[in-house]
Amino acid sequence: MNTHQFIVFAQIADTAISKENIETAIQAILNQHYPQVIFHYNQLEANEIELIFERDLNYAIDGNLIADKDMMLLLGLPKCCFRPKKIGGTPIVNILLPFGQNYYIPALECYELYKMCTEQISGQEIKAVQINPEDHKLTVKIEFQEKEDEI
Repeated sequence: MNTHQFIVFAQIADTAISKENIETAIQAILNQHYPQVIFHYNQLEANEIELIFERDLNYAIDGNLIADKDMMLLLGLPKCCFRPKKIGGTPIVNILLPFGQNYYIPALECYELYKMCTEQISGQEIKAVQINPEDHKLTVKIEFQEKEDEI
């Protein structure tokens, strides 16, 4: 069975680790920074996982956008990475104007950023990333590229 590595809140996890150990380790780290967030991990298929962050975040904008706070939960990057330079940020993705308390980032850029970071750290190819924000949870599905069997 192939194992895959992925990023959760700036931590590298591996699908070979048990569900309980992944959840416990990530939850302990989240409790230090975001005690109100509850983390769940599910192995859906041999090459597909699901990350769920239960949290309260009022998504004020409909559309294909991801809030800065959700990208912080997923990648563990500081908020300044998602804020314009004019207010002290060093944006790593294109930023939209703020709405409410959050800045919103185009979903495609969020997918690409997560994919790029994970592939560079793990050396494994990701086939698809789905980031689905809702008011009370953030769900992320990651499908890893299956390696071709060598002949």
